[in-house]
Amino acid sequence: MLLYKFCEPARTDILANHTIMLTRPRAFNDPFELSPHYDTIAHVELPSKNGPPELLRRLEHATAATNSAFKAAGVKAIHTARKTETTVILSLAENAHSLLMWAHYAAAHTGFVIGFDRDEEILASDSPHRLFKKVVYQDQRPSKPTFLDLTDEELFLTKSVEWEYEAEWRIIDSQFSADGELLADLQDRWPFRIRPEAVKE
Repeated sequence: MLLYKFCEPARTDILANHTIMLTRPRAFNDPFELSPHYDTIAHVELPSKNGPPELLRRLEHATAATNSAFKAAGVKAIHTARKTETTVILSLAENAHSLLMWAHYAAAHTGFVIGFDRDEEILASDSPHRLFKKVVYQDQRPSKPTFLDLTDEELFLTKSVEWEYEAEWRIIDSQFSADGELLADLQDRWPFRIRPEAVKE
């Protein structure tokens, strides 16, 4: 089975240099991604249980609002940022003939695709961090009691059903396994060597 990388015309350097870029997921454009639901451990207690009833009502309201804010935004953003800050991903697709894929990822049908053998080692260097799996498409975001209960598969391999036409597979790795430094003109992208024998089309 072949998996395809859709490329813009300028990316012939992938074949010339046997190097491909893996991207930090924060650069992706799907708001469903990396936005799991979970209850955070952050919690503010009512500072006092004694006092005038009106003051206690106001304190209770302020405490509830603070806890709601923790759960809805800040703490989750920090957890996700820390978990993903060194992660990089290569996205591949099962279907080389999708018109939408050609439009979105191959410069409006002017680019090309590279077909990799799924059963070959696509990246040249070994990595203890590497995960290679198919994306799961769901109506609902993953939901767990705490952030720590989320698996890497749930965090990095779950997308909305709106993207199901992509039939995406992902190689997930660490920037520390890259075969070079972050390139200034390609922000959030790290170079990895590919094995030429994995390229079939």
